Amino acid sequence: MKLRNAQSDKTVIPSDNTDAVSFLKNIGYQELPTRGMRMIRGEPLQWEPQGIFSRTGGNVG
Repeated sequence: MKLRNAQSDKTVIPSDNTDAVSFLKNIGYQELPTRGMRMIRGEPLQWEPQGIFSRTGGNVG
């Protein structure tokens, strides 16, 4: 986060990420009262974390 935020004076993170919020406040950022809204098309999907197996795209090597 330090490297990314060294190049920009704005960042967006989920408000539930309390570690990131605390880190950014400690290095001088301030929280703004604006809030983003997730946009979805159609019915919301049910979150099933047991279905996540890997973050790689299978195109390694």
